[in-house]
Amino acid sequence: MPEARYYVVKDSEGWIIKFEDEHYGPYSNYEDAERLAVDAAHKLGSHGEPAKVWVMGDDGKFHPRWSHDRVLILLAEEAAV
Repeated sequence: MPEARYYVVKDSEGWIIKFEDEHYGPYSNYEDAERLAVDAAHKLGSHGEPAKVWVMGDDGKFHPRWSHDRVLILLAEEAAV
């Protein structure tokens, strides 16, 4: 079974969630978009479908943020502590 991937992306209107060929949002802040993406991925994961959330970093690259089997910690968060 292929892994479902949710992408949290900043665009000109705010934050959006990309999943498959769909876009959801815009959301006014990153926290709302991330929370909704994680909630959606968690629902899939609880039904046995592998799912992950990826976020766009300041460097423009995607970084893993959440996986149904475990929470992923961004190196940037560790560096901020």
